[in-house]
Amino acid sequence: YLQSQGATSIEVATGEFNANTLIVDYTGNPHTVRYLSELFTIVPGNYTLQYDPNSLVDITIILGADWGNNNPLP
Repeated sequence: YLQSQGATSIEVATGEFNANTLIVDYTGNPHTVRYLSELFTIVPGNYTLQYDPNSLVDITIILGADWGNNNPLP
């Protein structure tokens, strides 16, 4: 789905359970964070900047139970 929306590099992994969906921005991309927040209907407060210029990824999206229960994607 993300590739069809223009994302160029995607990795899927499983992790610990989260009640709320979170976006972690490692490279300071506020426009991308805003776009993803709207695309996934993520609550505005569920965003954190953990600036790391050496990060292998720009942004991590951690899907939580809130998103799973209200999934807007087909």
